[in-house]
Amino acid sequence: MEAFHYLFKYSVEFSIEEKSFKSARITINVEGNSVIIKYEDNSSLEYETIGKRAFEPFALSAFNKGASGIELMMAYNIVSIGLRGDLECLEREDGKPYFLIRVPLNKHTN
Repeated sequence: MEAFHYLFKYSVEFSIEEKSFKSARITINVEGNSVIIKYEDNSSLEYETIGKRAFEPFALSAFNKGASGIELMMAYNIVSIGLRGDLECLEREDGKPYFLIRVPLNKHTN
C-alpha cells in the first residue's frame, strides 16, 4: 500500500533522535467488513501539537527542516480517496500520535 510509504517517510523524518534506530509497529485486524491497521512509531512529535491538523498540507513542515509537510496528507488522500477508507491521527497514553487506518474489504462498500 502506497500510503505506508508516506507513513514510513513521516516516521523517519520525525524520529526521536536522528541517528537512533527508527521503529514502527503495525497491527492488522479484521473487523466485520473492514481491515483495521494501527500504525505507531517513535516520533518526537506530540499529539497535542499536531493531532488535529496532521493531514493539512504543510502542517508538519515547521517541525523539521527536511520534511516537506505533505507526507501525511498524501497518506490520507490515498486511504480516503483511493481505498475508500479512513485514516485518523489519535493519541496514545504517552501523548504521542498514532494512526488508525480503516479500509473496507470490499472496495464497493463504504
